[in-house]
Amino acid sequence: MAVVNSNENSTNSTNSTNITVNPVANLTVVKTTEVVNASVGQLVNFTIVVTN
Repeated sequence: MAVVNSNENSTNSTNSTNITVNPVANLTVVKTTEVVNASVGQLVNFTIVVTN
């Protein structure tokens, strides 16, 4: 829940409004490597990119 406060004039009055925020995840995960066929014991580096 988010609370928004507003002080619109010099009398220092405050107005509050409650806003319900529904969390939404839209994640994409991509894992890539340049090695096509790795040998046993070979060091392989991966790149992992996560976007939202």
